[in-house]
Amino acid sequence: MSKIMKLTGVLLAISLLSLTFTGCKGSPRLSVEVTSPSWRTEVTEGVIAVSGIVSEPSATVTVDGVAVQVAQDGAFSHEIEIPYGETTVTVTATVDNKSKTKTVTVTRILAIEITSPEDEADIADNEITVSGSVSDTAAKVTVDGAEVQVAEDGAFSSLVVEFDYVQNTINITATVEGVEPVTKTLTITRILAVEITSPKPGAEITESPLTVTGIVSNPKATVRVNGVEAEVSEDGTFSVEIELAEGKNTIAVTAVEPVTKTVTVTYVGGK
Repeated sequence: MSKIMKLTGVLLAISLLSLTFTGCKGSPRLSVEVTSPSWRTEVTEGVIAVSGIVSEPSATVTVDGVAVQVAQDGAFSHEIEIPYGETTVTVTATVDNKSKTKTVTVTRILAIEITSPEDEADIADNEITVSGSVSDTAAKVTVDGAEVQVAEDGAFSSLVVEFDYVQNTINITATVEGVEPVTKTLTITRILAVEITSPKPGAEITESPLTVTGIVSNPKATVRVNGVEAEVSEDGTFSVEIELAEGKNTIAVTAVEPVTKTVTVTYVGGK
């Protein structure tokens, strides 16, 4: 074999090898990812942003069939309206007659949040303001069956009155046509509260009788101080005089249902 033929064979082999490596490069693999919302997530809004990234910024990306703008880094975002219930969102990227599709399933729910009072709270008054918010401003909100006004931001507030001295339940319900109603239940206990404003615990008293003052949460309550009934004013304040024995005295103030508060004072006689 001549040198020319050998050289020609070597050049041909190098050319074929070059073609093989060039063919292996091919076009980049197309991929698309949805970064938000996540799979099987629950949302309360009627409009959500669908965001993601595509490997080829030159690709055409559609969200539920609507073309969206793709940034130079391949990122995209598009807002869509979703109804109540389960919705499947389809994202498709296409370039050079190749397509990739990703789907995510989201569920829109109706939600209520109660900001006040806390569940299982104890209250001393016979009324309480229930405050909260609803995820859909078009919802009808009722508190114990009475409809309340919903503000533009979804906030609502209602005064509930006439609590018994037991556990009371308050039902807050939100309703949207065609959607299962959502109800939150609060358990509230009304308690009778009494406070002694004078004397202070541990005080040394030099005079007897002693005037004991205080306040009770219900002006209609019967208040007794060491067994002596006190007169209760309309604002719940009370005052009564009691006799003290020399030495330590325990003053017990009882409000019927009953609730008792005590202070201990020491009567040291006249000084």
